[in-house]
Amino acid sequence: MVTEYRIYKPIKAIDFLKSMHLSSKNIYKLFSLNALSTTKIIKEQDILENEILYINFSLLETNEELVPVKGKIDIIYEDSNFIALDKKANILIHSDGITNNTLLNYVVYYLQDKYDDSYPRPLHRIDYEAQGVVLFSKNVLAQAYVSYLLETNKVYKRYNVISMGHFPKETNNIKLNIAKDRHNSKKYIVNANGKEAITNIKLIKYIKNNSLLDINIITGRPHQIRVTLSYLGYPIINDSLYNQNKVNGNLMLLSKEFKFTFNNETIDLISKQNIEEL
Repeated sequence: MVTEYRIYKPIKAIDFLKSMHLSSKNIYKLFSLNALSTTKIIKEQDILENEILYINFSLLETNEELVPVKGKIDIIYEDSNFIALDKKANILIHSDGITNNTLLNYVVYYLQDKYDDSYPRPLHRIDYEAQGVVLFSKNVLAQAYVSYLLETNKVYKRYNVISMGHFPKETNNIKLNIAKDRHNSKKYIVNANGKEAITNIKLIKYIKNNSLLDINIITGRPHQIRVTLSYLGYPIINDSLYNQNKVNGNLMLLSKEFKFTFNNETIDLISKQNIEEL
């Protein structure tokens, strides 16, 4: 697929790709394949200014090698760089090596069905049991840049949660260290030797004996919200790993918002799902 990028200020073509944190390997390949153009083929040292740069990613890779599987997807955003889905509970984002009934395979089918040869990749993960926003890139440039944003904590990630108990109104910024549980490979625990996990928690309201919470995670550790709330004594409802109470329905964890800036444009992805209706 050919994707266009508006270039405003003067910049060398190679420096533009570097500014998007594309790997040296892929930069070399794109120029070798003559994949960049305006009204002419663009080389590494060409200056771009106030014009549209076209990049033909199909010369680099296509989705023909991926496995398409027909399945229902709820698209909340799509352009030439990204496709965002509103994930339902209990579905894999990508293959676990056993099944291809995953969102990634559904996206491949959707793209191939409309003759779009973009190569999709999931850019982040939410738990199998969770619901909400999941973002996929459609080319290596989009993947590289958002991966950089995630690694440097420059993506705004907001979640809705219903937890057990009455969460304290004054509790908000929580800093813990989280590590893998040596006794249970599926779980994570609070451990002084783990990686720092920063979680901002805001109480929205009490629902009988439970709490509706709005949570912004600054870092992105595995099971960060689930571990943090369990450690504080307010485990998420229907959390089979971190809540000892009987599971009766979906995990009450919703990836509500994922916001970032790409090529001078703010993209704000919001799930249509309501945590109180799951």
